[in-house]
Formats: sequence, structure tokens, C-alpha cells
Amino acid sequence: DGPLPKFAGLYATSWALMHQETSHGVTWHEMKSGIDKGDILTQRLFDIAPRETAFTLNVKAYEAGIESFTELVAAIESDSLQPRPQNLAEQTYFGKYDRPPAAATLDWSQSAVKLMAMANALQFGGYANPLALPKLSANGRLYAVSNAKVGEPTTAVPSTIQAQDEISLTVATAKDEIILSGLQTLDGTAVSPAELNLQTGDLLPSLDAEAFAALTTLNDTIVRQEGYWLRRLSQMAPVALPYADHSNAAVGQQYETATMPVPTAVQPLLTNDNSFLTAAFAAYLARLSGTNSFDIGLNPQWLAVDEFAAYFATQIPFRVKLDSTATITDALAGLQTDLQTMQQKRKTFNRDLFLRQPDLEPLRSKLDQALLPVLLQSADSAADFTPMVGSELTMLLTLDQTSVTWVYDTAVYQPEIIAAMQTQFATLLNSIANDGSRSLAETAILSQAEIQQLLVDWNDTEMAYDTVVCIHQLIEVQAEKRPHDIAVVYEDQQISYQQLNGRANQMARYLRHLGVGPDTIVGVFMERSIEMVVALLGIHKAGGAYLPLDPTYPKDRIAFMVEDTATPVLLTQKRLIASLPPHQAQVVRLDADWELIAEQ
Repeated sequence: DGPLPKFAGLYATSWALMHQETSHGVTWHEMKSGIDKGDILTQRLFDIAPRETAFTLNVKAYEAGIESFTELVAAIESDSLQPRPQNLAEQTYFGKYDRPPAAATLDWSQSAVKLMAMANALQFGGYANPLALPKLSANGRLYAVSNAKVGEPTTAVPSTIQAQDEISLTVATAKDEIILSGLQTLDGTAVSPAELNLQTGDLLPSLDAEAFAALTTLNDTIVRQEGYWLRRLSQMAPVALPYADHSNAAVGQQYETATMPVPTAVQPLLTNDNSFLTAAFAAYLARLSGTNSFDIGLNPQWLAVDEFAAYFATQIPFRVKLDSTATITDALAGLQTDLQTMQQKRKTFNRDLFLRQPDLEPLRSKLDQALLPVLLQSADSAADFTPMVGSELTMLLTLDQTSVTWVYDTAVYQPEIIAAMQTQFATLLNSIANDGSRSLAETAILSQAEIQQLLVDWNDTEMAYDTVVCIHQLIEVQAEKRPHDIAVVYEDQQISYQQLNGRANQMARYLRHLGVGPDTIVGVFMERSIEMVVALLGIHKAGGAYLPLDPTYPKDRIAFMVEDTATPVLLTQKRLIASLPPHQAQVVRLDADWELIAEQ
């Protein structure tokens, strides 16, 4: 989609607009070694309109490509192709990782025409934007700009606010005013210029030459991993912890802290970058959740983007992947290697990525919140730490690794639960230090006291009871003692002990009428319901035995069970009749036949 030899490479339409070209084109060429260097077969050129955007220019290129392809095919068929070599001395090339300088920050020292050209070049009409968003800084935040046009000539200092209203913001540049509209925060929230509390005559922040160059260099490094981050962000899988209680509506309103000492036995294993504790905590989460692949949030000290924190994410997802067959030592070493790769290669991503990529739209609301419920956060100290909105459990990692502090949402975790989890984590750390040759599944996380409680104390449930009384007789006792108390609840239905016992008696008499008695097997082919409980008690009262036939069982299995037991009676529901296998039994539909049953 470029007029070769000019604008070879990727995103040719955007680069043509940024270079303020007046014409563009598409080129069909031979494929040879070297990108876009083959002989030209046919080419179609067209004008660039004054307010052209990347989207509209791409549409023109697409249409020109279709039209010129017809000419190409005709020339091939008539053997009239006349390939011509490119003048590679005139080639301009833009690679996959080329980006506008300073992450597309509007540079007021440039002319309004040039800034408008960049803004138009980065408008992709709602489709994925692979480059950047034009942006300005105000009140310590970045705002994306959707539209720009050249205003009146001005002699004001560049970056001076000339005018503003509910829709647009007019700013002085090196030459002419530029009128900006369609402002958004990087999470996609529309912002009126009037909301920014700016005054006419104020100067918008500008990057000095050193910061401009530093941001350009840093961005050039960050964008090389953008494909990786697109995949990671679109495939995040939060860890599900069994202790987390999400039934409380007050989630996110109150946080507490709990500090635990790091066992002295693991002190020799600690690393300056906190990678050991991070890996060990990830292993603990894997053991607790029973999952070997999940994501947790990281806010590590090595990101080092403080000066440009408005541009780049300071919180990143980290995929925990563990080999369940590996020793715990090898598993932790693997996680530490993954963390090192994150630090040295993956680093972070642009904060405007969520707004540029439609596939990441569900994450936009989390731009300034916790991406994931469990987070590991680097902090100077726990004293002045503020939890991220949306976080449920954060482990603070400080340079002093003699202790770690957990910050937790009190609506999700109770203090005693956090205390138990910290005891388990400490047990795991000691187990790692004492014997790293075991697998994670074999590495202890329960203390001896917890094992005693779990296996012995909680199982000490023996108590004396009448071993002669049957279940239906116990129900009869309850029907006498508290007839109106609720006995069975199913979804929005419920019945009392008196009602349950009465219906079971009617069911029993009806079954006796059908010949059910001791040693008679009665098939129960029913969905879970109050009717099913009535059926089971009725069979007991009639003296028979019930055969559970779950409708979700495979049909062959149900057919075998019915044939093998030769059950003479099948209890079911009207909607399940068609699902019954061939049989010789009498069928009773508890729902459709209840009036007849109730006569007993």
C-alpha cells in the first residue's frame, strides 16, 4: 500500500501522512530478497485529500489495489508485463517498530500543520491502531487527541492555551494555532477541555529536548514487545484461591495489613531483586489453588519508568507456569528465569495500548486499577502504601527481606484466614529450605498443628445414635415435633416436615398398591427436586429399595442398569419420559400423576 520505492515497509499510509505527502499509491511488485525491493509490475497513484486520515487513505489504497490487480492479471494473461527495477537510492523504509517520536506526544515547537498531519496519520477509524495515539499532557495526566485542525496564525509562545470550550482546545504552536478535539483519558473516557481547569494564557507542559529524546529511546525499546503483551493481556487467567469470599458487596472498601517474618532458614536463598520470594509466593498460590498455570500482577522495582509513568504501565501480568513433576528447587529456578526474562526483555507496555486495540476494550476500566486480584508490589515500606483499586491480596516486597507485608481486602479475606495463609506460606518456605528435592505437590504447606486439626480433630465426629431407626422414621419424628419447620428447599420451592411426611406416606401407599415391598427395587429416573426427595422417602416407607438413575448418565449405562436389576417400577417426571430406555416396568410420573397418587 505504498508508492515504491518510497514508503517501503509497514504502515505506509500513516508515514506518508506524517511526511505531509500530497499523493500516495499502491504497488504490485516481484518478491525478491530484501523487503519491498522487487521489480515493479504495476503501480496506481492517487491524490491525498487535505484532511485525509490513515483510515480513509487505507480505504483508497484498498480500492486502488483491487482496480490495479485487474490490470495486473490482464497483463499477465496477455504476456505484456514490463517489470521495471526500483531506484533503491530513493527508497524510504519504515519498519515494524518505527514509531512517531516521543510516543506521539504533541510537540508544540512544531508547526500546527505538522502536528495535524501526525494526528491524522494515527486515526484508524475504530480499527486496531498499531502505532500510537497523539497525546498531550495536562494536570499530570495524558490525554489522547481524536481530531486536530489548523487554526489562525499566532505569535504566542508555543504551548500557550489560546481558547477553550466544551468541545475543543486551541493551543499555540511554532506556526499557527492548532484546534484539538475529541479528548480522552487513556482508558477511553471522553473529556471536555472545560473539565481540565485550564485558563486561557496557561502554558501546557512540554518535554525538553533531553526528555523528548529519552522518551523516544525508551519507547523504541518498549514497542518491540507489544505483540507479546497483546497476547498476554488478552489471555489473562486470574488465580482462584479457595479462601477468597466474593459474596460480600462491600468489596474494595476497606483494607488491612498483616506482616509475617521471613523464616531464617530461607535467608541464604533470597535475591536482591526479590525474585526468590516472588517465585515462592507464586508456587504457594499454585499449591493452594491446585492450578499450575495462571496470572498474577507484578509491580516490580526494576520497571524504572518513573519519569514516564504516565506513558508506560507500572503494573504488568506475570504468567505463572509450573511443571508439576519438577522438584520445587527446579520449579522456583524456572520461575526466576521467567522473571529475569520479564526484566531484561519484556519490560512493560504503553498505557495507550488498551485504547488502541479493540480486543483489549474490556481492560480499559482497569488502566489505573489492579489488572488482577493478586498482586506482588515493590515498595519502600508498608507504612505509606495505598492498595490499588480492584486488588484483593497484595504482597509487598521491600529491600529489607526479613519480613513481608500482606495487604488484603477485608470483604474478601478474614484476618484469621490471612493468618492461616501466612502460616502455610512460612511452612512452604521452610520446606523449600529443608528439602528442595520434592515436587511442589509433595512439599508441605501445612504445619503439624494444621495436619492434626484437619485429619484428627475435625474428623472426631463420633457420637451415639439409635442405629435401628431408619431415615424415614427420623423424618416422622420431626414431623411430630416441629411439623411446620422447613424440611426441604429446592430453588424457590420449599415444604415443611409435615408436608414432606404426608406426601411420602401417599407415595408409599401408592407403591404398595403397585406391589412394592421388601426386596423390591424401584428405579428413580428424576432430576433433583422436592419430588425426588418425596419419591425416595416413599420407597423407604413402602419397604423397597431405590435405584438412582441420573438422567445425565450415558443412555447405555441407564439401559444396562434397568435391564440388569429388572426393576418393576420406574419413578420419573413427565419431561423425562422420552429419555427412558426400553423397559418392562410400570412408569409413575410424580408430577403428572400426583392427583392419582394423592388419593392413596
